[in-house]
Amino acid sequence: METNTGKSCHVSFRIFMENGIASCVEIQSSSKNNYWASFPTIESIDPLRSYNKFAVTQGDLVGEWQENIGSYANYYNVYTGGYAGMNAVSINSKMVLGENGQFTIEHKAHLVWQEAKFFDEKHAAHIK
Repeated sequence: METNTGKSCHVSFRIFMENGIASCVEIQSSSKNNYWASFPTIESIDPLRSYNKFAVTQGDLVGEWQENIGSYANYYNVYTGGYAGMNAVSINSKMVLGENGQFTIEHKAHLVWQEAKFFDEKHAAHIK
């Protein structure tokens, strides 16, 4: 939600690494489909790195940020072709930045490799 207009929007952050330094490009578009139509590859974003250089304040980041990701792999024996098992992982990360400088982050994961394992980690801090 764009706070100035109240309209829904899609916000994407792309991180570029160069000479050990990470820089981030934020792109705001009206929808996810419009974003992918305008920037189909990471290379199409690269020219934006020299635009709109401005400071980001703590107030710009206030809100809830969440990501979900998962992956799996099946294994097969290279000699027999027989099935040799699989592994899978699913991760959810949630970060909340409050206006008062309160910061919380939570990571939850489910890993399947020979047996199921679960992971849940929470941290809280205050940003000055």
